[in-house]
Amino acid sequence: RWGDASNSSIGSIEYNHNSDYMKMTVNNAERMRITSSGNINIGTGAASDTYVRIYNASSGDITAGYQVYNGSNLDLNIYTNPLFGNSTFFSRETFSFNTSAGAKVTILNNGNVGIGTTSPGRELTVEGAGNVYIKIQSRTDNDSTALELQNTQHLWTIANDDTNNDALEFRSGGVGTPMVIEKG
Repeated sequence: RWGDASNSSIGSIEYNHNSDYMKMTVNNAERMRITSSGNINIGTGAASDTYVRIYNASSGDITAGYQVYNGSNLDLNIYTNPLFGNSTFFSRETFSFNTSAGAKVTILNNGNVGIGTTSPGRELTVEGAGNVYIKIQSRTDNDSTALELQNTQHLWTIANDDTNNDALEFRSGGVGTPMVIEKG
């Protein structure tokens, strides 16, 4: 325990033998706890507090991750599950990838994704100032590129076909003769 003239135990590191955890106290409040399973809580972890939990694999548990709580609400959860070969990111609210110039990619909690907008009105919304381009590019000049539009009944394809002298093709359902615009 550490203290000062006004409080002899203002800070401490303690081990609780009954519950098998170690805690750090600062300014007479628990600020960090390490459990016997190796989990680390930063903040008290009580329902009224904001805290971060970092956890790792333990016996029978193959998930490792990072969680942020606000009160009892899980606001952010990032974890990996190597048995199933996946990683998961969970946010209760809108999630944005930002640069110093602001939000660049936004994912709303309804699944809509915005590039250049924080309020995408469709599953994918791309917005920009002036001319806005979306580029689909193959790695070599011997590969085709295509955009497929499909519902449960029909498939439309707009393609740059390398097997047809790099012509621009509009196909319906993959059958019949496509409409072709030859390069040149």
